[in-house]
Amino acid sequence: MVWGLALAIVLLLIGLPFAYLRGRKNASKGEASQSAPLAQVSTFAVLTHEIRTPLSLISGAAELLRNEYAGTLSDQQADLVRTISDNASRSIGLAESFLTLEKVRAENFSPVFEQVDLRELIRTSARELRAINDNPVLLTDTPEPMWLQADKALLRAVIWNLLNNALRHASGTNPIEVSSHAHANMAYIEVTDFGNGIDGAGRKNLFVPFAGPMKSHGTYGLGLAIVAQIAKVHHGRVRVDSTPGGGTLFQVELPRRQK
Repeated sequence: MVWGLALAIVLLLIGLPFAYLRGRKNASKGEASQSAPLAQVSTFAVLTHEIRTPLSLISGAAELLRNEYAGTLSDQQADLVRTISDNASRSIGLAESFLTLEKVRAENFSPVFEQVDLRELIRTSARELRAINDNPVLLTDTPEPMWLQADKALLRAVIWNLLNNALRHASGTNPIEVSSHAHANMAYIEVTDFGNGIDGAGRKNLFVPFAGPMKSHGTYGLGLAIVAQIAKVHHGRVRVDSTPGGGTLFQVELPRRQK
């Protein structure tokens, strides 16, 4: 029973991407004749809504198996269930990244600005990251709260995507440095890893989904694209300073007051 349920979950997880690609191939034949409003419907948004529910079901079923709801697991079965659960969670995260990117890229999107303490948001994110990984997270911030007008959920997404990017590229258990400071009317977030760095060719498409140098790390470059787009809707920008073999620093510059 356990093996049957596990096999069904694996087949569903494998089949979802192929089902989507087959659907996209058929749909592409009629895209040229779509009306303007329909043409604005994003492939990413459709993908997210179509696969998020089955992925959640896969994740839930894997969790039941892990808790031995269907019977005691052998070591081999437990490893299989762990693989299913980890990949389902990763796929859900990818789908959510699609949705976030498409939301902030929409022409009619408007951030919900409020007063946000950037220092506290970074501290919270750093504390959460320390709890789930072995790389030291070194934090340098201001002694006082740093207030700015921002969309809090989007600002948190910026911080988390920068931290996750640094974590993927940090060599071994090298530390990740996170800092924030203010100058005049601008606030700055800086995240540094001590990995292999990015060469000139890699920088060219660094913030372009699917085109960046992230494929070798098993990702799709969505995180940095999200960071850049969120900075844009906050009337800010992203800078990168990287030396091959010497790590990479990402700096996000945001106005503390929105017009």
